[in-house]
Amino acid sequence: MVDRDAGGIKRECVTVAAMPISARQCHRLIVDDRSFDPVAIAKTARDVLGENPQLTLLDVEVALRDARCWAFVIAAPGGFEVVGGVLAHRARLAALDRS
Repeated sequence: MVDRDAGGIKRECVTVAAMPISARQCHRLIVDDRSFDPVAIAKTARDVLGENPQLTLLDVEVALRDARCWAFVIAAPGGFEVVGGVLAHRARLAALDRS
């Protein structure tokens, strides 16, 4: 699936046979990533994970990375968090004592 953002930048969501995330689910994640709202992205990630019990947080993260998205998914105590941008991602990992 190929998508273009407001600036005309091409984004692709690559779905591999081994990855159980559907193109539609991937598209929903990309659309919410455009909002730059971590709460909305986390809600969509929870919905996608709830729809397909085979999915893991890694599948969601891979879909976001393949589409060159702004958001990062971080496993945290009691679930997961969504942070925006590389600096916030690194800071949150450091706060959780991870690298």
